[in-house]
Order: sequence, then structure tokens, then C-alpha cells
Amino acid sequence: MLSWCDSPVCVPGQKILYGATRHEEVKVVCEVDADPTDVSFHWSFNKSGENMEDVPFISDGTRSTATVTAKTDYDYGTLTCTGSNSVGLQREPCVYTVITAGPPDPVQNCTLMNITQHSFRLECMEGSNGGLRQHFVMEVHDTQLHRLRGNHTADIPVFLARDLPPHTGFVVVVYAVNAKGRSQAVVLRVNTQSTKQAENRKGTVR
Repeated sequence: MLSWCDSPVCVPGQKILYGATRHEEVKVVCEVDADPTDVSFHWSFNKSGENMEDVPFISDGTRSTATVTAKTDYDYGTLTCTGSNSVGLQREPCVYTVITAGPPDPVQNCTLMNITQHSFRLECMEGSNGGLRQHFVMEVHDTQLHRLRGNHTADIPVFLARDLPPHTGFVVVVYAVNAKGRSQAVVLRVNTQSTKQAENRKGTVR
């Protein structure tokens, strides 16, 4: 609970990734901390580069639930939820991603390595491409700010995330994409090193 009046902020630790099969109705829940708790919400849905503002939702206090249905392979994307109260508008929206649970097969044996204060490397093995050409996507989500820090695309599932803040937790989402849609996501967690960890590492190397 907030001890002073403030505009809404995202509640940490809530679910930010939703998997859905074709024609499955998905309810995405947005929770914020705010004082006063009388919050108005606005939702938008970015799918295939098109931003949709007419997202159906219901709200109760500091909680809002949007309903989306993926009717085609292009109906997956990113939902943003923004609250406002008498103090003002939420500075950073809450961000949620709806991904397909269909083919191609997910990547396998993902390994995080070379983790520093500002970067990390991720290597995975390809799964079946479903008989079509595929490419791979890595999303880097900041768990503190609930925002997408990076979206990387590659022909093979090997990625380097750079320019990240130190001592920060991230959810890393990796999936394959072909003309039929996206694979199920592989989700990993990683923390960039703190300044002290980096200094200790340098001292050990010496």
C-alpha cells in the first residue's frame, strides 16, 4: 500500500506473459497501486504493427481485466494498461504480451552466459520448423519497470542483449516464428551484475 497520494504504478510480480491457442479467449489482468484507489483504466493492443484502442475490459478499483481473442496468427501482440486517478496519469504503463501456443516447436536447451553489469548472451537449440522457414525472437522484459527493454530477431537462436541497467532482474522470452505463427515461449530469468559483483569478478581474474 502507498502511504501517500500518488498516481497509479504497476503492482510488481504480476503475470505479464499470456499464451493462447487460436480462438481461445484470454483474460489479461492489470493491477496497480494507487492512492486514491478510484482508478480509471485505458487499454491498447498492438498486434502486427496495428494499435487497437477498442479493447473490451472491466474494472474494479485498482484492478482491470481485458479480454482478447486471437482469431488469426496476427492477433497476438502486446497489451498496455494505463491507469489514472485524481492525482494524475500513470507514468509507465503496465505491459503484457499475448503469444501463440502453436507451431513451430519451441527452442531447446537455452543457456544464459557472459552475464555482466550491462549485457548477457543467450544460446538455444532450434526445434522443428514445422516445414516452413522460421526465425527467432528474444524479448527482454524489465521486471522492475514492467516494460519491454529489448526485442531481438535472428535467423539462429543466438542473441546478445546489451545496454542494460546493472543489478536489475529481467524476464527473457524466446520463441520461434514461421508463416503459421509463433511457437510456445521459453521463459528464463536473469539478473545483471551489480557494481560490487563486477569489481569482485575483476579482482578474481587478476
